[in-house]
Amino acid sequence: PSWTSASNYNVRYTTSLANVTRMPAQGSYYRAKSIMLFKDYSFQEANGPLNVTELHVLDENGVNIALSSYGSVVSGTSEHGSTNNIGNLIDNNTTSGNFAHTGGSENPKWFKVEFPHVANIASVSVHMRPGYLSTASTADARSRYPTAIKLYDENDRLIFIHSPTEWPDYWQTIPLYPFSANKLAVILTNSNQYKYIN
Repeated sequence: PSWTSASNYNVRYTTSLANVTRMPAQGSYYRAKSIMLFKDYSFQEANGPLNVTELHVLDENGVNIALSSYGSVVSGTSEHGSTNNIGNLIDNNTTSGNFAHTGGSENPKWFKVEFPHVANIASVSVHMRPGYLSTASTADARSRYPTAIKLYDENDRLIFIHSPTEWPDYWQTIPLYPFSANKLAVILTNSNQYKYIN
């Protein structure tokens, strides 16, 4: 999908719904097969790498289904050496020096985690690399967080987007707002509101 700015809502949204599913009602959960941490530097100050320590995705039973030990697999646009490999994103290790790091100047950049099965998503949390929050002292350091978190169904169709414009804390819990039948929920940035795309 292509992306643009919605001045009335302070949100980026898709202008092409060809790859967006209109799903039947599913109760209180998004049912997803994969998640993507996506970075488009045109929404940031610099073309810094995507640089994330850890991703947690909990199902309705509180199980972290994003872990490699659970059977999930991560891919990405590039990788910065063997030490900062993308597998660090889902190894349940948040110690200093253990993080996933893209290696190229490509745009956009992304990490995508495929779960071993479709799951009800109850919680998504992302841990940034220490020293690289949106409050950092340099433009490069302030430009390493994902500009979109996306959930996809088993047919690789987009079902959820959250587009942060800042990342002030290491752990950020992504707000999963109520699911609405036959519509795509797009989260309004810096607020507790949401808008549905028909």
